[in-house]
Amino acid sequence: DLTRKYALNTFYYKREVKNTNKGKRSLNENETSRKKNQAKHISLKSS
Repeated sequence: DLTRKYALNTFYYKREVKNTNKGKRSLNENETSRKKNQAKHISLKSS
């Protein structure tokens, strides 16, 4: 029973890690796209 519990815990842990990594990646993508948009606005204002 302990081994099964341990296996379940590792499974959930791995899934959590995957989800958090996905979240971090999407946050980074949002950040980069926001910076690109800011750059576009700056170039539009300066011209």
